[in-house]
Amino acid sequence: TWRSWNWKGWEQKDIDVVVYSRQQKVRLTLNGKVIGEKATTEAEQFKAVFRLPYQQGTLIAEGIDANGNVAVRDTIKTAGEPYAIRVTEDKSPIAGADMRFFNIEVVDKDGTLCPQSSIVISANMKGAARMLAFGNADLRSCEGIQDMQHPVWRGRAQFIISNDKCNVTFSAPGLKSATIK
Repeated sequence: TWRSWNWKGWEQKDIDVVVYSRQQKVRLTLNGKVIGEKATTEAEQFKAVFRLPYQQGTLIAEGIDANGNVAVRDTIKTAGEPYAIRVTEDKSPIAGADMRFFNIEVVDKDGTLCPQSSIVISANMKGAARMLAFGNADLRSCEGIQDMQHPVWRGRAQFIISNDKCNVTFSAPGLKSATIK
C-alpha cells in the first residue's frame, strides 16, 4: 500500500482503498460523502478494502471504537502541482549521534505533499558543517548519497549533516527554495 490520493489518469476508474485500523470498524469519506463503513477486527486482519471510482479531493478514514465514537481520523488530499520545497528537522533522539537530520518534501501551494514527484533537489551549504548523506528511500536507486543533488522519491528525501553551524539552501528549478540554519 502507498499513502496517496494522487492517481492522475484514473479519474472515474475503480480503485481499491486499503485502510488498516486497530478500531472495531472504519468509515471512509470522499469529498464529504460517506463511502461506507467496514469492520476491521482480527477476523478481517485489521484491514478494510473499499472499491470506489477515483476522483480528486479529500479522503478521510475514521476509526470507530466499540462505543461508536470516532477514535482516530486520517486525512489525505490530492496534491496540486509541485510549488515549493519544505524542510523540517527531525529532532528524534539518537544515542551518541553527532548529526542533524532534515526531512525534505516537495509540496503544492497549499503545503500538501506531492507524492508522485521525483524532482532533483540541489543543496548549497555554507558554514562549518559537513554533508554526510543526501538520499531517499527508493530501494531501486543506484545513485550515491554523497552528492549535493538528489531526487526525491514519492516527494521526499533526507539530508544529514554534522552537528556544526551552517546554512543550507535547497532548490530545484521552478520551485520555491527553503533554507535551514
